[in-house]
Amino acid sequence: MHDRFGDDAAARELLRDRALDDPEGPARASALHLFTELCRTEESTWELARDLAVEAPHGVTRGVALEQLARFRGEDSVTWQLVGDRAVTDPDQDVRFVAARLLAGRDEAGEILRARAVEDPAASVRRAALEALGCLPDSAAGGWETIAGLAVSDPDEGVRRHALCLLGAQRDADPATRELLRDRALLDPEPKIRRSALRWLAVVDSGDATAETARDRAVADPSADVRIAALRVLAFGRPAHPETLPLIRERTGADAAPEVREEAVRALAAAEALAGSEALAADAGPG
Repeated sequence: MHDRFGDDAAARELLRDRALDDPEGPARASALHLFTELCRTEESTWELARDLAVEAPHGVTRGVALEQLARFRGEDSVTWQLVGDRAVTDPDQDVRFVAARLLAGRDEAGEILRARAVEDPAASVRRAALEALGCLPDSAAGGWETIAGLAVSDPDEGVRRHALCLLGAQRDADPATRELLRDRALLDPEPKIRRSALRWLAVVDSGDATAETARDRAVADPSADVRIAALRVLAFGRPAHPETLPLIRERTGADAAPEVREEAVRALAAAEALAGSEALAADAGPG
């Protein structure tokens, strides 16, 4: 319809009619998308979109209305006031998700995003809000503090992991990030989070404190997956450290889980090879 009837007034009217009255939400949303593409230069199009962003009975239609307004009327402050309002008040979590995502990088949205990241009942919306917070300038008050708090306190594993990833990727030079990653590698109740935190810690801090944490997790963590991750951190990150080879060698026989013992054998071979290469490089010197 878009390709064949884009200049046809009757086709445009049909699209408008379906955006308003089709009984199915996806059909309304598709009609609205096409209608706004075809009639983007007419102010009445955006009046309709603003109305449907609030009043359409289906969340998918409200979400498309917000996306099209942000795309074509992003210079209008009324658009962003509406998006911010729907991020807070829309009853459909998918619409709040769309709205939070659209607010990424907008300085004026910081307060709304911080509130959604902490208070929204839907984990998907909290994730979208914290990711949008990560797009704000570092000077935005409270953004990274909120993300760090979510990495510890959010009840959803996915939100905590996403917060850790944002901190590791964008705040790697901050000593507070390193301490938070170390804390989560030790204390998070979810093994996947401890493993992710340990891996990020190895990325942002290759020093002795990280090696000590990895040695502790390689022996003491109750999760086999975390113990395996710790062995890999040691084998590939600190192969020449005097405590690395003895510990990995000990885990080839002492770990209670066969998969960890098998991984320890592979880690030992890798660490021995890497340690040897480092020793040869040191002997060769800069020349």
